[in-house]
Amino acid sequence: MNQATVERRLLTESRVYLICAGVAAAVFGIDLWTPLGVADGVLYVAVVWAAMWSTRPQLPLVLALVCSGLTILGYYVSPEGGEWWKVVINRVYALIAIWITAVLAYRWKRQQAEIEATRLALEAEKREIYTATIHSAQHVVYNLLNQLELIRMEIRDHRDFDPEVAQVLDSILGEASELMQALSAVQKIDAASIERSVYPVAAAHH
Repeated sequence: MNQATVERRLLTESRVYLICAGVAAAVFGIDLWTPLGVADGVLYVAVVWAAMWSTRPQLPLVLALVCSGLTILGYYVSPEGGEWWKVVINRVYALIAIWITAVLAYRWKRQQAEIEATRLALEAEKREIYTATIHSAQHVVYNLLNQLELIRMEIRDHRDFDPEVAQVLDSILGEASELMQALSAVQKIDAASIERSVYPVAAAHH
């Protein structure tokens, strides 16, 4: 992971934390100004959902714990209002909604992390296979090129030497070497990238 990617992730994480903190503060402020009978604690669900933009799977659970504490604190500091049993039930419903959301978000984030890990593992395996294939192909091709080089040297030493034939062989040797180097330098292992490395002009017209 390069420095630019790390910086982008840190910036994204910082924004997520700021959004979550802002939403939590806004909901707690609403809770402070509304009577206890109003079920505004359920709004903390938005804080947990905001954590979905984070790269950390455990953040929804952490925020659920924080929001649960704010929900309970709101019970003691909010203005009086409503019947006691209804107030308690509303708070319990809010806590249930917060934790159901947090668990679902956590499981989804873990699933996404596992999918990404699997994708990276497959990419690494694919590159290893490609690299091994290219190295094997290089061994075969370079052996063939060495043999062609010997043939070219014999042609040059022949008294009926044709310069055009030597030029053709030089062209073949140079092109083959360049193509193998291009294949070795492929970064993204897919059909299009491999085709572009070998036939850049033809691939551009596809």
